[in-house]
Amino acid sequence: TDTMQVPTDTLSPTDVPVAAEESTQTPPTPSSTTTPEPQAPIVGGADKIAFIDQNEIWFVNVDGTDLEQITNDAAVKTDLRWLTDGSAFTYISGSCAWMIEFESKTQQQIACFETGELKSFSPSPDGELVAISLSNELFIVPFDIETLNTARFRSDLVAMSDCEPLNPLTTGTGASVPVKSIEWSVDDQRTTGDSVYRCR
Repeated sequence: TDTMQVPTDTLSPTDVPVAAEESTQTPPTPSSTTTPEPQAPIVGGADKIAFIDQNEIWFVNVDGTDLEQITNDAAVKTDLRWLTDGSAFTYISGSCAWMIEFESKTQQQIACFETGELKSFSPSPDGELVAISLSNELFIVPFDIETLNTARFRSDLVAMSDCEPLNPLTTGTGASVPVKSIEWSVDDQRTTGDSVYRCR
């Protein structure tokens, strides 16, 4: 019988890819950093937060203790703002701006308008001025509570302002610039968002 020949030539094996040698060096350890914690406002000598819930104003410590209800009239309230020195806060209810002292909880009406919709009442950080949005018009007037208490109409704000470009804020053509909400910049030189600079 015929004998099968065994081939003497052999194929060279194909190259097998070799994984790159992994580095044995330990990666550098990133330097530790401290994540800053949110800062609560320091008010009345203690860490307090004021907030509105169910149309009432409340105080609470930043750790959640000592919850205290400040108002009890169920009236709708908006635009709650601390004064910079922490002695009091202001808020809007209806067409009126109110202030409550932190320590005594004494409530005082600042201004109440018979016409127009009061949208924002924002005292400046230095306490000298207040930015008021009445019917979407921006007025910046002295923060004099006795004088503000006499204000009933738009014309009263115009009369008490000593800054013509901001009684109210207008465009170059004289049209009122619509403003609903106001925030003062940290440097107390302008209201943010609208870039309104105070008069000197």
